[in-house]
Amino acid sequence: MISYKIEYNLEQDAYNWWNSVNQWHSENRLETEAEREVARKINGLSFADALEILKPYLKNRKQESTDEFIRTMQKQFAEFFEPAIKKMEDVTGFSLAVKDCAKNRAKVIAKIHPDRSAPGEDLYFPITTFPAMVVYYEEGVIFTYAKIDNELWGMPLDGTLHELLHFQTDAYWRQPQKTGTPEHLAAAKAVEELDEDQYFKLKESLTVILDESWKPIITLPDCSYPEFNDVRQKLHEFYLKNQNFDALMQFGVSLV
Repeated sequence: MISYKIEYNLEQDAYNWWNSVNQWHSENRLETEAEREVARKINGLSFADALEILKPYLKNRKQESTDEFIRTMQKQFAEFFEPAIKKMEDVTGFSLAVKDCAKNRAKVIAKIHPDRSAPGEDLYFPITTFPAMVVYYEEGVIFTYAKIDNELWGMPLDGTLHELLHFQTDAYWRQPQKTGTPEHLAAAKAVEELDEDQYFKLKESLTVILDESWKPIITLPDCSYPEFNDVRQKLHEFYLKNQNFDALMQFGVSLV
């Protein structure tokens, strides 16, 4: 059984703010001028310097919605996480790609808490107030966004499955494969040879298979990346007729 841990930690939240601004340049996702002002202040700073700004800012934000989000996520995971993982493994044909994640996680945690041991669960979900789900595949870390207002994003498992499908495609198709059926090795080779933009389009389009058939595990079908709707629709139509993930990947390569 896949283990997981969900928690809010202010310094981890601060790290995701700093990383989202300085590495991913995602400040355009921020909704208020106050948030954007904080982003401008930490832009270009080291994490240690940014932490001095972020600590008082994050402490002063109301945490009621964050706490409610965590309760929502824990309740949903308690009910649906296990069947969700089974379905993900059945659909892709492979066990969830979390081998060695707990060991690798120390690399990420050391950046935030050098004196603290990393959580030992297969998957770790630090809750963040920055509107971005930053993912570390090898470490099994998914920063999960909780809105700090009355408009809660109450579908944490929907977003988690979107990211876990990326775990699968990255581990079993994007990375070089040494073993497998001839069909799988051919599909993986084709995916491996895509450039970064092509692979991004493919992996984000593949989440279209998180459709009505996943209910009640998910709340709503995945409708992300509308700019890829043409590819997503073709992939979905193909998948409904031929539920073979290697064949789906080969077909996807031909579309991107």
